[in-house]
Amino acid sequence: MGGLLLAALIVLLAPLRGEGQEPAEGVPAAAPEAAAESVEQALQRLDKREFDLGRALESTQLDLGSAQRRFEAAQERQDAAADPSEVLREEVAARRLQLTSKQRAEALIEERLDRARTDKASWRRLDELRTRRIPAENIAEWNADSADRLEQLGRENAVKQQRLEELRQELEFTRERREEMPDGSASERWAAIQAQTLRELLALYEEDVESLVASRLVEEQVANALERQSRELPLSARLGAILHQLRLAWNYQLTASEPDPITPGKIVSAIAIFLIGYALARFAARLLGNRVFPRLRFEPGAAQAFQSLTFYFLLLVVFLTALRMVQIPLTAFAVLGGALAIGVGFGSQTVVNNFISGLILLAERPIKLGDLIEVEGIHGSVERIGLRSTRVRTGDNVHIIVPNAAFLESKVVNWTHTDPKVRVTITVGVVYGSPTREVERLILLALDEHPKIMKRPEPLVLFRDFGDNALIFETRFWIEMRSILDRLRVESDVRFRIDELFRDVDIVIAFPQRDVHLDSVSPVEVRIVNDTEKQDAHET
Repeated sequence: MGGLLLAALIVLLAPLRGEGQEPAEGVPAAAPEAAAESVEQALQRLDKREFDLGRALESTQLDLGSAQRRFEAAQERQDAAADPSEVLREEVAARRLQLTSKQRAEALIEERLDRARTDKASWRRLDELRTRRIPAENIAEWNADSADRLEQLGRENAVKQQRLEELRQELEFTRERREEMPDGSASERWAAIQAQTLRELLALYEEDVESLVASRLVEEQVANALERQSRELPLSARLGAILHQLRLAWNYQLTASEPDPITPGKIVSAIAIFLIGYALARFAARLLGNRVFPRLRFEPGAAQAFQSLTFYFLLLVVFLTALRMVQIPLTAFAVLGGALAIGVGFGSQTVVNNFISGLILLAERPIKLGDLIEVEGIHGSVERIGLRSTRVRTGDNVHIIVPNAAFLESKVVNWTHTDPKVRVTITVGVVYGSPTREVERLILLALDEHPKIMKRPEPLVLFRDFGDNALIFETRFWIEMRSILDRLRVESDVRFRIDELFRDVDIVIAFPQRDVHLDSVSPVEVRIVNDTEKQDAHET
């Protein structure tokens, strides 16, 4: 709908633009070869591209199935191994990258197929614009379509450029990691496979960017042709086109419900009726509260309550009347209407508060489904965000129903708001005299051996303090936490492994020690007795 209004303004203001105006910064000019290409040649080229892309899509889908099976097999072997080797982890990483690459390749080919079909439609429109005069109404509609597509192509190009940069960085990181591995080793071969997969995906993204540029050039030719015809329209035709677009926007079908689809015109009319009814309902409620209820000897508190109930009841009647007058079916607002009816009917401030809080949660999304959160001492994952309450499942498989207002009125810890990566800290103390550098090496070894600890950012070991009873070391590392239990398991595994490594080299984990001083008037007598004297003392 916004595109229709924008197109109408373009039609009206087109004569004000200069004939020799330069293209906007960042927008490539039409390529000479694209401008010289005939419609028949372009359609034939696009037909061949569709055929080639269809064949490539079939081949990619077959490769995707094979990549899925290879990854699952490698993952099963890693899960079955008590202590997976570095080679096995490299294989799983390579198989996962191959699977992801094939999935992205499938999506890119499907996007190029859709783009080729849209390019064919653009070429046909360009042919019509070159060969005949287009009505003003059609020019406005085509302007809206062309502006929307140019904007979409620009967004897609920005996303693909960013992805290209990420792939180049990932490929460089893989090359550096491969150089650190021994030549000819199994790990080095799997790293080479990862690098080759990244290069293939990088080439596919570069081809897709070239396709985006070509599509943009064609669409810009369509936009330029539309602009030329818009400049030649008389003022009356341009005004008629604007009125036509306004009518289309007013009657634009937001839903496909029959026989009465919802349109912006109906929504504006309903809002106007509702606002007038709102003012009348408030006036009537105040009239009852200030004049009628006191004469009926209602108590002030009861009068205020009845005034509020009357207002909400009248507001509900106005809402239903407005929908009825503009023929908007109530089923379109079944969920929202049910929630409002409960809040207004019971006049519950808590319910309304939680309802509004639910709307804010759904709009701002500080928490999402699947997030790991901590609120008021409750740890768990978000299973459902309702309009009144949110359901949280704890690690004990207990469901907690939390009112939505609690998320806005108290501090909420969201462990996985933007990404599942969290930093874990483990503290260990060793006795005085322990080799500190060896302690650091063993802790790093324990962290490096765990498959769920991320290599980037690198784990860190800090010599924090000289404690009362121990030398205090603190290790910090990053993991991907999918559940609260994931973090606890990793912490437990690391502690088990640190204890094993320390025992192997006779490094003692410190425990609290105390010196006891006896305060007595006379010296304490200490004697060494034999077994006979001990027996005599016992019998006595």
